[in-house]
This record gives sequence, C-alpha cells and structure tokens, in this order.
Amino acid sequence: MNYIGEIAALGGALLWSVVSFVFTAIQEKINHYQMNIDRMVVAAILMLLTLVFLGVTLSISSFQFTLLFVSGIIGLVIGDSALFVAFREIGPRITNLLIAFNPALSALIAYFVLGE
Repeated sequence: MNYIGEIAALGGALLWSVVSFVFTAIQEKINHYQMNIDRMVVAAILMLLTLVFLGVTLSISSFQFTLLFVSGIIGLVIGDSALFVAFREIGPRITNLLIAFNPALSALIAYFVLGE
C-alpha cells in the first residue's frame, strides 16, 4: 500500500480527536484523577501484554529506570492531569487548538528567549 504513512497519520489524528471528546464525557461521571489512574493502569497492562507477546526483554540501568520514572511522573501524571482539567474547564475543542499551537509557541520562545 503506497499511502500507509498518510493513512496512519490521519487515523492517529482522528483517534486523538475522538478520545478528547470521550475523556471529556467520562469526566461527567468520574473525576480526572481517577480517570488518569484508570487509563494508566490499562495502558500498563496492555504494554506488559505487548512485551510478553513480542518476547521483548528489558535490560536497563538503574539510572535509566530513574529517568524513565521521573519522565513518566512529569508527563503522565502531571501533564495528563492538567490536560484532563483543561478538557473539563475549557472543552476539548479549545484544548486541542492550544495543543496544536504548541510547536509554534515553542519556536517563538526558542527564537526570542533562547536566541535559537
């Protein structure tokens, strides 16, 4: 298939859009902390099953594990909790618009603040 990359990109964008509305609807029933915990537990189980099914062995140092752990706390716990609060407070449409603006904002900050 010639357009597998394009199809995958469009599929990812579609799923990202749908999931933002689903997470917003779920927050009417449970709070964002519980939703984030449930989502991470399901993701961990699916990742473990994938690793077992594919026969992947992990051998990382304690320093690499520490960096992975800190990255997970910052990104998955703090970042996603803030994302879910934004879904609830300003809605998925505006939140996704702000997320899409991140690369442009990063470029502006890099240019003016960091001189890159």
